[in-house]
Amino acid sequence: MYADDILLLSSSCIELQKMLDLCANIGNSLGIKFNESKSMCLTVGANKDKSIKQMTLNNKSLLWHDRIKYLGLIIDSCSHFNTNFDECRRKFFAAVNSVLCNSKFCSDIVK
Repeated sequence: MYADDILLLSSSCIELQKMLDLCANIGNSLGIKFNESKSMCLTVGANKDKSIKQMTLNNKSLLWHDRIKYLGLIIDSCSHFNTNFDECRRKFFAAVNSVLCNSKFCSDIVK
């Protein structure tokens, strides 16, 4: 079993750091190595623009981002939880247009 995409949600930075420490400790005991360079932090809520303390994973700092991609879904840092489907929508329409362009001699039912 592989768990290569994990999302931690917390209502405070203190609790988030506790979860990161717990993940690091359990990961070390089980031989699981977290890649800190691929790990990111994002804030959501009314206080998103305030100064936020640095989070660490295995004593390495994690970067704060305004936008993250998680399992193909874009999550934006806003005053409320917000997802961005623009990239998914663009890829969907590109695929549909490709199918339609390559099936111009097919009947509508086949398309």
